[in-house]
Amino acid sequence: MKKVVLIFLIACTMVACHKHHDEPDPPAKDAEMTILMYMPWSKSGSNDNIYSYFLKNISGMKTAIEYQRGLGNKRFLVLIATNESRAYLIDIKYKNGACVNDTLNTYSYLTGGNYTSVAGLTSFFNDVKTEAPANSYALIIGSHACGWIPAGQDVGAKRHVSMARGAWNEEELPLIETRWFGNPSSETYQANISTLAAAIRNSFQHTEYILFDDCYMSNIEVAYELKDVSDYLIASTCEVMLAGMPYATIGSSLMKKDYNGVAEGFYNFYKDYVNDQGDPRNYGTIGVTKLSEVQGMVNIMKQINAQFTFDGDIEDIQRLDGYTPTIFFDMGDYVKMLCKDASLYSSFESQINKLVPYKRHTEKFFSQPSLRERYTIPINAFSGITISDPSVNSSATNHKNTTGWWEATH
Repeated sequence: MKKVVLIFLIACTMVACHKHHDEPDPPAKDAEMTILMYMPWSKSGSNDNIYSYFLKNISGMKTAIEYQRGLGNKRFLVLIATNESRAYLIDIKYKNGACVNDTLNTYSYLTGGNYTSVAGLTSFFNDVKTEAPANSYALIIGSHACGWIPAGQDVGAKRHVSMARGAWNEEELPLIETRWFGNPSSETYQANISTLAAAIRNSFQHTEYILFDDCYMSNIEVAYELKDVSDYLIASTCEVMLAGMPYATIGSSLMKKDYNGVAEGFYNFYKDYVNDQGDPRNYGTIGVTKLSEVQGMVNIMKQINAQFTFDGDIEDIQRLDGYTPTIFFDMGDYVKMLCKDASLYSSFESQINKLVPYKRHTEKFFSQPSLRERYTIPINAFSGITISDPSVNSSATNHKNTTGWWEATH
């Protein structure tokens, strides 16, 4: 999952192409689509090396661009923070068979509000529109994150940064990955999903897709918040390995808006994935949510919730996190146990297939809720999207009835 001249970034992210020496991408004053890879300040401690993986992610997109010999009539920009107070807006161009960096803007003396306020995000996005105007826009967000719970909340567990984008440093900071995306160790650098939605409305107005290269972002609560500002939500139901989305594999599909290709490419990468230390880490889940179908799901779930209250064993629902108690449950599996009306359940089943038309998962998912705990949990049911309605975790129960999703369906 997004300068002085930033020579070190150029060196780290440029991948040379030796086979093709094509003409550079034509000027794209009125581009077909501009893709922004947004990587806000996310480092949570001295042992958090997510920034180095951001550079690899950029390199992966460059590989995809070079493989297809250019962007055509599209633009690809990166907005990346190198520390708490400085960020760069970079135009990635294709020239003479390789990608090159053109730094468009240097942002200095930034504060947390630049990353987390409606005004701050709107300003960033407006700069992208000015530098790369297009008929449509798409957004990739890379950072730590964890779903829908309001910024600054402690979900009752501790982590350290190891192999997942939802994990922490070795100081075992209190876990506060929540509805925000950004820096896990400080609420100052956490942005709520509602803030993102408002900034998109103010700037791009609408996006083709929002891809979260973050943990736990494929959930119905997030989808509800974003339903009016994007066509698709692409995200993981579970923790994402630190390597993130395999852009070299799925980048071409992202540029073509081939969402089935994105899901298949993600799965093909992670089913055999081995980390940089040579350890097998073949864990990954992805769902592609068609946001125009959210309202249809709201209508059905409102009927189901009016008739039924969950009375089964919560432990029997497919969990898709490592929290205790569970926060994120597979939505399809939950409703299968909740709804006792065959006709109504059939309508739900049809709607969830429309809602999440593309999804893939490995046999198990990975979670590390503390330094001493590391789980690989089998996936026996998977609908590509989670829900927190049945959760008894206080982080969920204290806030879930304030979400737009809950208010619309209860």
